[in-house]
Amino acid sequence: MVPALSALTRLKGLYLEFKSPQSHPNSESRRPPPSTRSVLPALTELQFTGVNEYLEDLVARIDAPLLNIFDIRLFHQLLFDTPQLAQLISRTPRFEKPKEACVVFSDSSADVTLPRILNGRLELGIRCRPSDWQLSSLAQVCGPSFHLALFPLVEHLYYIFERFRPPDWQNDIENTQWLELLQPFTAVKNLYLSKGVAQRIVIDANRYRIRTSPTMCSSGSLTTQPSGPQLTCTL
Repeated sequence: MVPALSALTRLKGLYLEFKSPQSHPNSESRRPPPSTRSVLPALTELQFTGVNEYLEDLVARIDAPLLNIFDIRLFHQLLFDTPQLAQLISRTPRFEKPKEACVVFSDSSADVTLPRILNGRLELGIRCRPSDWQLSSLAQVCGPSFHLALFPLVEHLYYIFERFRPPDWQNDIENTQWLELLQPFTAVKNLYLSKGVAQRIVIDANRYRIRTSPTMCSSGSLTTQPSGPQLTCTL
């Protein structure tokens, strides 16, 4: 598919959606990344819904210098490894390392949203419902590869429950699972917790400046105090 895409020099949006997590590539037929990549010179938006392996096979084979909208939705699986996606983001010149990030939990997914940069955005989500799956999957996806590509400068981190579709979590989540999700964000100074999150997590107040109960308006804009930072999360 990718060689055919390279001929579409005016292609601006690429949208791939698999309806079921049962759609997996055959591991025996998967090929190593090519030595040269196909350049999509006009591509500005990439949307993908599917399993991790298909995503990695795709992004390992393309370069898109104008790409500034990433909307990635992965089905739940036991292990996630996305080094090729992290590398694509790293070599995309229009994407800068942000200083803010928003982690949103809903009734059907967990998402990391980065603020708008040059009229673009990055959203990375895991489609699953159980609370322990949401936390463990997101911690894997945000692991070493993405720490270097996206998170080394993040100083303001938001943990929130989605207002209109909050997760139906049980009170059986260990605090270590929350702390694992914090590990990739090594530069965080200010941590903003919505009420639902603040009731479930114990944080070292000597390490982070913690603010609770940020408000979220219907448009998705999340704010704290007039003097504090602001972050727009597109939900």
